[in-house]
Formats: sequence, structure tokens, C-alpha cells
Amino acid sequence: MSRPKIKKDSRTTLLEYAHEQLAVWEALRKLGFPSDDIYAAFYNGNELFTTLKVGDKEWNGSISRGKKIPPEPYIALYTAECERWNQTTEGERRRIFDAYMPVEKMINIAVGVRCKGIDIPSLPDAPSAEDLVALKAFIEGRLVSFGHGDDGHVQARAN
Repeated sequence: MSRPKIKKDSRTTLLEYAHEQLAVWEALRKLGFPSDDIYAAFYNGNELFTTLKVGDKEWNGSISRGKKIPPEPYIALYTAECERWNQTTEGERRRIFDAYMPVEKMINIAVGVRCKGIDIPSLPDAPSAEDLVALKAFIEGRLVSFGHGDDGHVQARAN
């Protein structure tokens, strides 16, 4: 079987995917998930995902957002970037994390994980998935107010 050809300019894209995948991995680690529960996966005919598997529950975050990626070159590049990540400075890791993990993306990951029924280890009292979805809408400006009523349920008022 021949190896897929990669144009030089698409290597940059593969490198960006690798950095984004490392940032998602780091975000999940910051949320308290063990690294053994987080892995790269190809689904839907070579679409790239980061997968979190906790017990019988699974969250999949698309890295390539529908774009098909040739697995062999990506795996080689990602493996090299993982080795570099482990050997580089905290400052360089932070630069990559900050570049690929804005706050709203971290919220999206937390919302997605909670919506799959997965508890967040570093936040044992984390809000419910419903609360996180409402908080995300509030941050995005789609809600004017957001809070809990006397019954403990989320109450939100849309713009």
C-alpha cells in the first residue's frame, strides 16, 4: 500500500491539528481526566477526533471538523509532536495551549463532556450539563440573565 502524498502547505495544517489535539488533551488533563482515558481516533472515514472514554461513556471532539486526514502521516507527525511536547518548556506548552484553547472552547469541552453524563474529576461540584449550556449561552450573549430559582433549576432569560 502506498503512502498518501502530503503537499508541503498541508503539513502546516497537520501540525495545526496536532497542536490543537495536544491542547484538547491538556484541557482534559486540567479537568482531571487521566491520560489513559484520552486518545486520538479516526472515525467517519478518517475524520480526526480526540476521544475521552470513562467507563461505558465516551465523548468525541472533532479536531478536523469534517475534513478527512491521511492517518499515516498524521500519526507520525503527532507522535513526534507528543515527544516534543514532553521535552519542551512549560512556556512553550503554555503558548500552544493558549493559542489553541480559548476559554470558550474549554467551556464547549466541559459542556460536551457533561452532556455525555461524564463527571469532571477536578470539579466534583461541577454544574449540570443544563447549567453549563445556559452559562455558555450567557457568555455568548444569547441570554440576558442566568441563575438558579428557588427550586434549584436553571432559570434564564433570552435576549
